[in-house]
Amino acid sequence: MKELLLLLCICTVVACGIPSNVYNNAGLVKFNKKDYNGAIQEFGIAIKMNPQDTIAYYYRGLAKANINLNEEAIKDYNQCINLGRNYAMVYFYKGNANFALKKYEDAIHDYDLSIDLKPNLGVAVCNRGRAKGHLTKYAESIIDYTKAIEISHYDTAAHFYIALSYTDRGLSKYFLNDYKGALEDIDSAIEIDPNFIKAFANKGFVESNLKKYDMAIADYNIAAKLAPKNAYIPFYIGQVYIKQGHKDLGYAEIRKAVDMGLKGGADSFKKYCP
Repeated sequence: MKELLLLLCICTVVACGIPSNVYNNAGLVKFNKKDYNGAIQEFGIAIKMNPQDTIAYYYRGLAKANINLNEEAIKDYNQCINLGRNYAMVYFYKGNANFALKKYEDAIHDYDLSIDLKPNLGVAVCNRGRAKGHLTKYAESIIDYTKAIEISHYDTAAHFYIALSYTDRGLSKYFLNDYKGALEDIDSAIEIDPNFIKAFANKGFVESNLKKYDMAIADYNIAAKLAPKNAYIPFYIGQVYIKQGHKDLGYAEIRKAVDMGLKGGADSFKKYCP
């Protein structure tokens, strides 16, 4: 955050000038109010007035990413980089955009560049581990998660990423058949954040695949209470019930998920509920 404020100051004094900075400030106000479309408009005007305005490109990229315009966001991040602003956070957010587009190799490349510039950027190390996990590079992902935990331990603002690193490291351990280590890591995530929905869902997933069905349902139910509008959780609960042989209960949960708007829900219902 300090380097972003420095970047803003540099842009204000040297490059942007008063006119474009007025629109940057207006864009930042809208961005902070989560009016991302309005922010995009303001930063766009700033860029028209000063095509060298790296702050406008950077924040317009962030605003676009927040409304899932990730390909457009990447273009803005690239423009920011091309204009000479090679900051760690620019590469980090570019990596996040590629991650959202499931371009995991590209995301890893961006996280590498971010980490090269700022080796103790725990969030980038964690997300690089997540990208590697999606590519089934589980052993490599564990190395990154472990490093992210060590780095972030000293950063009071990185509470979420410590828990995320633990729960996702747990999944990587599960896929490498370290079931005890998997559950221990996920429990560590829950200890850090007792309301961490993903940790309870991941624990339910691991327990279900270890045929600990009652424990899986209990953890999925905790996740469901924490995220009552998440349609995936009743879908997972339904799958566990079906594995247990309680088909009627399973069908009811999957139907609930479909009614809640589960993506591809109709096809899933046909698959699991003949």
